[in-house]
Formats: sequence, C-alpha cells, structure tokens
Amino acid sequence: MVYLVRQGQTDWNLFKKFNGCTDTELNQTGIAQAKLQAENLGSVNFDACFCSPQKRVRQTCEIIYKGPIVLDDRLVEIDCGEFEGTLETAESMKLFFQASSSGDKGTESINNFMERNCDFCDMITKEYKG
Repeated sequence: MVYLVRQGQTDWNLFKKFNGCTDTELNQTGIAQAKLQAENLGSVNFDACFCSPQKRVRQTCEIIYKGPIVLDDRLVEIDCGEFEGTLETAESMKLFFQASSSGDKGTESINNFMERNCDFCDMITKEYKG
C-alpha cells in the first residue's frame, strides 16, 4: 500500500501564489493539518517514508512519520519559472499551463515533471515489490 500525502498549507497557498521551487514553510494552519493527518494515519505501520527535500514537505513528513525520512529530488514540486511567487489567477494559470507544456518562461516542462515522478514510482515499484 502506498500513501500519498500533500504538504500542509503555507502562506503562499493561503495568498494563492504560485509555489513550486521556492522553499516556503508551513504556516500554523499547515502544521495543524499535518498533525491531523498524523492522527488519521496513526494506526498505519509504514515501511518507509519518501519526500521532497523542500522544507514544507519535510515539515509535514516529520510531523506524520517518526522514522528516518528519505529525501528524493524527483519529488520536488514543478518549477514555475517566471510565475513563481506571482498571484494565481485564471489568466495566469492558463499562461502557466501553456508555458509548462514546452518549458517556456523558465518553467519546467510538464513532460520533464512527469518523467522524474514516474522514474521515482518505477524505483519504488522495483524496490518494494511483494
């Protein structure tokens, strides 16, 4: 069984800013969300915990999982390029998705993002068969 957990809220989530590679921290709501998730998953005996090295993700994992956490760069959020830190509006989201289709405006292409995530999933599948 694989559990996927999204990190808790950051101020950039709260203020609807593009937050890809910028290393933001959880805010108080995000910490509370992670604690609630820890309660929800309290009866699960995890074999391993993998996470992005980004601070907001590490903070979430450290609240939920008390064992060693394996950091993996393939799990880093997509690079939002020129959109990073700007307001997420309907128009800017449209422009971001257009740019990320080819990697324009400093964004990571969606294909590259998916390839590195799939590479991680392939590794997990091979290593934790059975």
